[in-house]
Amino acid sequence: MGLKIVIITCLHAVLGFILVASLNHFYRLGDVYFFGNAEVWSKNSFLNPELTVPLTSIYLLILAFDGYYEMQKNLQNEILKAKELEKENILAQYKALKAQIEPHFLFNSLSVLSSLVYEDADLSADFIVRMSRTLRYIIEKNEFHLVKLSEELMFLEAYFFLIKTRLDDGVFLENRLDKSFAENTFLPPVTLQLLVENAINHNKYNPENPLRITISKENDFIVVRNNLNPRDAKRLSTQTGLKNLSKRYELVSQKRVIVNKTNGEFEVKIPVLNYSDYERFNI
Repeated sequence: MGLKIVIITCLHAVLGFILVASLNHFYRLGDVYFFGNAEVWSKNSFLNPELTVPLTSIYLLILAFDGYYEMQKNLQNEILKAKELEKENILAQYKALKAQIEPHFLFNSLSVLSSLVYEDADLSADFIVRMSRTLRYIIEKNEFHLVKLSEELMFLEAYFFLIKTRLDDGVFLENRLDKSFAENTFLPPVTLQLLVENAINHNKYNPENPLRITISKENDFIVVRNNLNPRDAKRLSTQTGLKNLSKRYELVSQKRVIVNKTNGEFEVKIPVLNYSDYERFNI
């Protein structure tokens, strides 16, 4: 970055000097032609440093002030964008945490756990570990705007274990993402959990007609797709979670989240973000 600034400054210095020298030359020609001051100009060198050097310095000074003003303006815009993103992220994390600890979630989880204690001690212990891991992830990642996809997938595995234990063969989740891709990709915390939960909340499912959710990569998007078997049509959705997710992505990358409903399927495409996006908002 420093080298780039030095190079640009040198180029502007050369450009400014050429511009000033050219103006000096045309002024000299005009003074000689119209006022006959050839003798006066004969005492000065062609470049006339007494005039060109100060004018070039003034040009660079004006350029420096203009560059500083633009830099400060861009910095303020980035600060405002970061603050807006932080507000959106905190709201999303609050909603995610609230969704995990609201009464029906705890009631369902504890009901499953109470039956497991008597039926399968090992499974009940695993259930407790996964439940604590789910809540801990949400709390610990609250301060980050972006997290590794690989971390999000580990969290999702713990979360879905709770869902699978309760719903059994009524719902299936398939992760088709490569490990190398997951290690080098970033996304807002609890993004995948929100999309999986959205699919479960808005569809009917049973062992005969299960809900199947897949996570895959298509071009520059991570795609979360599920078959459609909508619940009662009277149960309207405000899509608050999807709107919040879309807003966060626009703030982070100026990229859109795409939502499609076609051929009996519902899919959400979230843009692939890389390490440069992570550096921009987390460091």
